[in-house]
Amino acid sequence: MTRRNTRILRATRLALMSATILAGSGLDMAYAQTNTTAAATDDVTDVVITGYRKSLQDATRAKRNSVNFSDSIFAQDIGKFPDLNLAESLQRVPGVQISRNGYTGEGTQVNVRGLGPSFTKIVLNNAGVAVASDGGIDGGASNREVDLDLFPSELFTRLTVSKTPTASQLEGGMSLVNMQNARPFDNKGQHLTVSASASYGEASGDFSPRGAVTFSKTWDKWGILVGLAGSRQRTRSDGFDSVGWSNANLACPTGSTGCDNSQGNNFSFATVVPANAGNGLTPGATLDMNALLALNPGLTANQLTNAMLPRLGRLNYVDGHRDRVTLITAVEYRPSDDLRFALDIMAASAKGEYDRSSFNWFVRNSSTAATGGMVPINLKVDSNNVVTSGTFANSAMFVEARTFDEDLDFVNVNPSLSWQISPKLRLDASANYTHSVFFREAPSFLFNTPFNSGLTIQYTNDGIIPTIKPNKNIADPNLGWTWNRVNIQNVKRATYTAGAHADMTYDFEDGSSLKFGAAYDEADRKITAYDNSTAYQTYVFSVIPQSAIAGYLGVGPASDFTHILDGTPGFTQHILPNLDKLKADTNYAAFNAGAPVVNTSALSTPTGAINEKNKGAYIEYNTQIPLAGLVFKLNAGVRRAVTDQTVTGPVTVNGVRQIVTAETSYSANLPSLNVTTMVTENLQLRAAASKTLTRANPNNLLPGVTFSDPSAQTASAGNPELQPYYSENLDFGAEYYTGGLGYVSVAVFKKTVNGYTVVQQTTRKFTDLNIPFDSLTAQQQQAINDRGGPANADVFVNQPVNVNTINLTGIELGWVQPLDFLVKGMGFSANYTHLDDEKDGAAAQLSPQTFNATGYYENDLFSLRASYVWFDERIAAGAPQNGLMLPLIATDRGQVDLSASYNTDWFGQKGQLTFEATNITNEPFRTNFGYENAAYSHFNPGATYHFGWRGKF
Repeated sequence: MTRRNTRILRATRLALMSATILAGSGLDMAYAQTNTTAAATDDVTDVVITGYRKSLQDATRAKRNSVNFSDSIFAQDIGKFPDLNLAESLQRVPGVQISRNGYTGEGTQVNVRGLGPSFTKIVLNNAGVAVASDGGIDGGASNREVDLDLFPSELFTRLTVSKTPTASQLEGGMSLVNMQNARPFDNKGQHLTVSASASYGEASGDFSPRGAVTFSKTWDKWGILVGLAGSRQRTRSDGFDSVGWSNANLACPTGSTGCDNSQGNNFSFATVVPANAGNGLTPGATLDMNALLALNPGLTANQLTNAMLPRLGRLNYVDGHRDRVTLITAVEYRPSDDLRFALDIMAASAKGEYDRSSFNWFVRNSSTAATGGMVPINLKVDSNNVVTSGTFANSAMFVEARTFDEDLDFVNVNPSLSWQISPKLRLDASANYTHSVFFREAPSFLFNTPFNSGLTIQYTNDGIIPTIKPNKNIADPNLGWTWNRVNIQNVKRATYTAGAHADMTYDFEDGSSLKFGAAYDEADRKITAYDNSTAYQTYVFSVIPQSAIAGYLGVGPASDFTHILDGTPGFTQHILPNLDKLKADTNYAAFNAGAPVVNTSALSTPTGAINEKNKGAYIEYNTQIPLAGLVFKLNAGVRRAVTDQTVTGPVTVNGVRQIVTAETSYSANLPSLNVTTMVTENLQLRAAASKTLTRANPNNLLPGVTFSDPSAQTASAGNPELQPYYSENLDFGAEYYTGGLGYVSVAVFKKTVNGYTVVQQTTRKFTDLNIPFDSLTAQQQQAINDRGGPANADVFVNQPVNVNTINLTGIELGWVQPLDFLVKGMGFSANYTHLDDEKDGAAAQLSPQTFNATGYYENDLFSLRASYVWFDERIAAGAPQNGLMLPLIATDRGQVDLSASYNTDWFGQKGQLTFEATNITNEPFRTNFGYENAAYSHFNPGATYHFGWRGKF
């Protein structure tokens, strides 16, 4: 046979094979349409799809075969997850939003269909997991969310998002995300995968290393996989924040109309002109409303009374790094085809070291006896009474320098077995144990400009961030700086989980099955706050007098400070203390080691412990029912969940600090039904009905009232009486599979959430809080006295409460489409989610709309992906805030990412050169205080570029 005839025969065989695939299964169409590898003998032809499209095709198959509403993400190969971060991959799933670290921009937590990370149950290899970390730098989260940045993507092979439950899944959320680590029999034989990369941060101007190595080997019955991943994440972030906006406590003129001073009133302007105020003012002159209006021509009494300013106008600078090392070991033993054992062990450690400096303009606390208060001159306000420009005589500023030293350890042990006892009966059993400890040491040192020194602020607000421009050189160590305060405030967090699960499945002759099982899970969370600020401050002030302060000050924070920050700051340099020298000269180590336990941490995270023992049992039936010419796949079951909860925390009763314990038990029956049917060969319809349970957040359950605000103006109160949330859920959907990895999907859903928790703010007098006045810091006591003393000082108390019902409806649209008919190897995936809680997102504090799209191109040598993720603005915290009937609004945000790889064959070994770019356009994280031009916080993390190589041996 000639070569030409051989080629014709092979082409004919390939065409026949392709025609058979196309005719027999629309799902496999992409085998003929995309990158293929064909090898032929006289009888066999193999067509294989690889690369990123392989992971998309696996996800399509998993979606089509699942009986409940779910989406999966697969690794292209061990060590080749589609994104550098598990959270980043999950954001591609319809209905999924991720929370990002505001300083680094890295994805950390996930929420499904808008209800927050605590409503999403995170499991590892189908077992519960808890991590003691708290949401990132300067974070204070202590709830049920799991920070995914501890789990390196190189060591995982699959993520599955279940949006509707089955009875066999663990309860505890309205949705479930299962992370599956790599195992040796995933890829039989011997394999070694190595990856190394360097990340360049636009903000830091520095490189960070990242690497992973995974070795796996299988024998006849045994298999072992060992993976090690490590990284250093270099962090630099420039930003602005305000800790809220407010207005002055001004009395409306007697007999005036149209003047309302009933809201806010967080500070006061000067009542007499202070000494050295300058600006043509006469020291000692009275500043009543008429005098203030004369200094601010064009304003009415109502406008001046309600003129909004940032409580603290401050620029923030964060610089540091986080090192993470993760080791995973997976052992499998398969003595027979019917019996399999597995042992998964994961150990991780992370250490972060950060310096944060904040330079603040006093607005809150500006009206103390020491300062005399500011004098506003020529203020201009917009239609919302937000100050757009003005001069503030007799101002003061202060620098806060703080270090964060963070240590996190985590270990997980997960043994499991699968035993096919008989052809019809199978047992699956597993146990799990996790333990995690986190410790943060966070001292701070604060210095003021001298009071009544003639400092004047020129203030303008262009709508991005306010420009706060002082008339003196705040980078001069010899300006006359004075002590403000020093703090030693540490926190330790520990989590522990343990459990055992057993599932029995009986297969009937007709193809249906009955599954039943039981589970026991225990979770323990403990938070301990330490504070030795009062004793340390007394000592520091005694050994370093005001006259010696200049010797501890330098200039900072960096020569390129604010170079990536949106807006126009009023300064880019300020004084910065030498913290190492301060610590060494003030016996810091001894005071830090002796810090006593207190009720709350620096970030308002309360001391306390929560233990939950959860017992579950379920029965689940799977069958196929022919009806009206269709075959309906049905999954129906009910889960019984029983929770015994113990909450322990400190409270103050009649001036005495006591530890109290509250015990609660509750139970629920959680039915679920999932039905699918193929109407045609490619069109599948779905429906689901279920009831789910989400337990209240641990942080919200702890008793007592805690302060983290130095002015003692805002407090947080726990509520041990919070009930779990129960949601009744209905889902309907359809998918049309266009072939291979392609499909179009739509899903509509409704959730009726009973007992949904929101944080409500009330105004109470300090004496009503039952907190001893002498337990406050000296600064807090002074702030209370400046507001009229304990009996008269108002405090804004934030407390979570169960509201009646939230009705959440939504629609999800998805489209995954290869475009080989245009360009071979090209395609896209896109999805859109719309959510509605009947109050424009305000009730559930969700983003009403999210959208993401990924376009890709692949061939035998090259791969390119570009992604865009966008989410709508949302209510971050409801009104009132700082006594004003305004919410905090997290603005809409879109991020562009890029990924590329080039296949190499160096020294006989195949590999890939890789390139990743995240947040290419330096999109900020921004929250507004009610109005677009009132920035509550604004941070620019910058773009990050990753250059690397990956090889498989």
